[in-house]
Amino acid sequence: MLAGRRPFIAESQVGVLGQQLSKSAPPVSKRAPGVYIPPSIDAFVKKMIQREASKRFQTADQILDEIDRHLGYASGRRRIPTLHDGSSHLDGESTNPAPSRQSDPSRLSIPGLARPLDRLGQWVDERRSRLPPSLRRLPGPVLFSAPLAVAGLLLGFGVFAALSPRTPEAKSAASAVAPATAAPAPTPALAVEKASKADLESAASSGIPALHALARKYPSDGAVQMAIGAAALKVKEQRVAVDALGHALSLDPSLQDDAQMASALWVLAQSKQSSDAAFELLERPMGPRGQSILHDLATTPAVRPAIRKKAEAALKSASAEPPASP
Repeated sequence: MLAGRRPFIAESQVGVLGQQLSKSAPPVSKRAPGVYIPPSIDAFVKKMIQREASKRFQTADQILDEIDRHLGYASGRRRIPTLHDGSSHLDGESTNPAPSRQSDPSRLSIPGLARPLDRLGQWVDERRSRLPPSLRRLPGPVLFSAPLAVAGLLLGFGVFAALSPRTPEAKSAASAVAPATAAPAPTPALAVEKASKADLESAASSGIPALHALARKYPSDGAVQMAIGAAALKVKEQRVAVDALGHALSLDPSLQDDAQMASALWVLAQSKQSSDAAFELLERPMGPRGQSILHDLATTPAVRPAIRKKAEAALKSASAEPPASP
């Protein structure tokens, strides 16, 4: 919106998708040379539209704090919800950059307590518009202290009941019920046994039968299946290779980021014996890395035309699918 143009432009959705998967979004200054955006704002926008979620802001509050910083406001200030008529209830505060609550001498300041109370007040103010009209005008301390008082009363009654003396009949009834209602202890997760690097190298040097024997010893190790796939690909047993790689991904989804996995599937996708199975892996378990490989297959001139069309169709199908519900 700042540039008036989208980050990526292409003649087809496949072209746009390919750029999204293989390139970083260009800065505003390159997409719209006639529009001046301060470098700090340009960097802020770039972080918001990073392809990898881990490189973006993780919460909306982080984004709002960054916007406040660019506008000159204090970070972490109390945000006032907008009223239904579009105006803002400023609660007596001016529209100038407001200091934080902690710097206000008229407010109670207790070390270690001011920040939590400020956050609690902010949380209440953000939800004030959802309250019944009769409660919206109440001060924040009243709104959050009333539930705390009720909770305190309930806790007090519970402690009183627990400490009060019991009759022998009540004690025997409690002891009879306790074992039946006790929750079982959680079962610790079992660690996956994996073959050592030396075992993998020794089996790989001996051939595929030795690798299969190692796989029977370590049935949950995806690295062993990866080694079987690589060995089968070397002797041009494409069907064995693609089956082993699919098994490896099912055991260890993190292998989708493995360079050897990507290289093997690139070759297998172009083989008549394993193309269909390799495409299934690229479209599903390989995730974003698989989409990137499909784009390369669709746009590399050295790839056979039939494979390029097949990859383009797979990309179109992926872009047309609705996002999975959480």
